Amino acid sequence: AAQRNRALYDRLRQGRVTGAPDFLVLTAANERQAAAYRSEMALRARRGFFPKGLRTLVVPDPHGRRVGTGGATLSALRAVARECWRPAGARLRRSGSVPGLLAGRRIMVIHAGGKAVRVPGDAAPGKVFLKLPIPAVDGGGSTLFDALFVTLACAQQRLGQGLLVASGDVLLLFDAGAVRPTTGAVSGFATPAPAEQAARHGVYVCGDDGVARRFLHKAGEESLRAGGAVDALERTWVDTGLVGFRGAALAERAGSVDLALQLRRRADAHEETAFGAVSEAMGAAEPARRQARLATPMGETITVELPVRIDFGGGWSDTPPHSLERSGTALNAAVLLDGRVYPWSLARGTA
Repeated sequence: AAQRNRALYDRLRQGRVTGAPDFLVLTAANERQAAAYRSEMALRARRGFFPKGLRTLVVPDPHGRRVGTGGATLSALRAVARECWRPAGARLRRSGSVPGLLAGRRIMVIHAGGKAVRVPGDAAPGKVFLKLPIPAVDGGGSTLFDALFVTLACAQQRLGQGLLVASGDVLLLFDAGAVRPTTGAVSGFATPAPAEQAARHGVYVCGDDGVARRFLHKAGEESLRAGGAVDALERTWVDTGLVGFRGAALAERAGSVDLALQLRRRADAHEETAFGAVSEAMGAAEPARRQARLATPMGETITVELPVRIDFGGGWSDTPPHSLERSGTALNAAVLLDGRVYPWSLARGTA
């Protein structure tokens, strides 16, 4: 699948196949991260990694405050609208609709604002630019972004015009040539997983025709089975975070999207006013009295007793994603330290 995707993308990159993305929007957590992303985009443009004609935008969350993937997607659409409608004047920018924006265009949004907290060297640029031990299609070094973009660009070429939204913290690998365009307003991409693993994720409940009837989020294994999410092969279809939207089909529901864009713009203005008022109130408040510092005279000893944490599972088995996918249990044990028992030690490990 990876080899076929790379071959198709190479044809897209060289212009031998039509259907390459028109816009790539990378979202960021703040302006500092966005500046790093812009440098990465410029580097790839100089190397010739992107297809010809692709326009790249980096959009940080407003004022450095996280707005979630929904809010970030609206910010991305607003940035694309500004680029597309700027020559037409302010009147069209105010009256243009989401279907009008998506019609005739392929727009890709990759949410890349997360931090690589488990890889300190890559914490600042985030997970999306983690280095991978494979060469990029243009011969340069490869990152999670490069491998992900190759797959997504090929998938979007197959899906046609519209919007493709993906998460930048996971490498999705599938044969993009097998993707079929649909007439539905929304296309979700899912992967099969056992019910006990899917219980902590979003799950599509699909009919025999492949159309999603319901969407269950962290419903638990019993609820998944009761809701018809488990098929005869004991599989569930877990949401991968990759979703496609068709512009023409969004026209029966675009009003709600446009309304959301308007509410978002109003929220930005009100939020700025609110934070300004809070800052003013904090500046006017009297400074708190400094607390006296505890001093220990020479020769005296202070004894502190506290629980001791032990990793029974070899380290960090109680943190996501391990704890979300495999569940766990709380274990208590006594610790003998310098001949004394400390009975309140607590650790979490896998069941």
